Amino acid sequence: SDKPGTLTSNEMTVQRVVCGGHQFDVGGVGYAPVGDVSVDGRIIDPVCYPVLEAAVRAGVLCNDSTLGREPDDTWSVTGDPTEAALLVLGEKLGMAYDATESCWPRMDSVPFESEIRMMGTLHTDGADEPLVLGKGSPERVAWRCDRQWDAHGEHPIDPAYWQRMAADTAAQGLRVLALAQRRGQPRVRGALTIEDLDDGFTMLGVVGIIDPLRPEAITAVRECHRAGITVKMITGDHAATAREIGAQLGIGVGKPAVTGAQIAERDDAELRTVACDHDVFARASPEHKLRL
Repeated sequence: SDKPGTLTSNEMTVQRVVCGGHQFDVGGVGYAPVGDVSVDGRIIDPVCYPVLEAAVRAGVLCNDSTLGREPDDTWSVTGDPTEAALLVLGEKLGMAYDATESCWPRMDSVPFESEIRMMGTLHTDGADEPLVLGKGSPERVAWRCDRQWDAHGEHPIDPAYWQRMAADTAAQGLRVLALAQRRGQPRVRGALTIEDLDDGFTMLGVVGIIDPLRPEAITAVRECHRAGITVKMITGDHAATAREIGAQLGIGVGKPAVTGAQIAERDDAELRTVACDHDVFARASPEHKLRL
């Protein structure tokens, strides 16, 4: 089974933001932009945390989904639910997409590429200063960053720190995304190409997004097991996220998750053995899913 929308509800909510040396907790569930942001149980004013604002802005602008309010006061989304969760986070911090985009209009974009697991957008401000924003898997984004921004300014990136933060967030069963920015003109003025996402970024932070399990999926997996049916889960999520969600469903308990990179290393004969012996497959691209 694929995970998002089948084993889970596919209704994403940002619950955690790691940036600027802090771990911010975000209240509220679902697409209604209601909830406070806190650190160690203390509600904070986001204006006092410029790195948090920069990270949330990147999530709002490097985004192709839309968030709308219906006549009955419910909220609806069009597009990818993960991106929608970033728009909701922006609304909670007073950074609605329309107002934010009017200050940083989009000039061009590179859609999410499964090969590099990253999306990028090009923006400009009132002074015509270009800003490239990127979001994607923490390991791929961090690899493209040479700097990180904290409360004391920009410094050389500490890859081990971000690896720990991503793993810790994923171990809580949260989907993890990294956010980064790069100032300066792209290779072609006013246009953005995939090569512009190669390097030179500053890491802003990582977000942890919850995707609640479907109660009926938990029951269905349990009934399959009782009937002697083995259930296997495939997802593009971080391996630690996949393991935790699998454990909550009773899938692959006590076994390591197999990543897309490990799938790519194996020939068909080896993959047959792996597919039989393991139940959770993470960081899987469409190509990996097809092979499985």
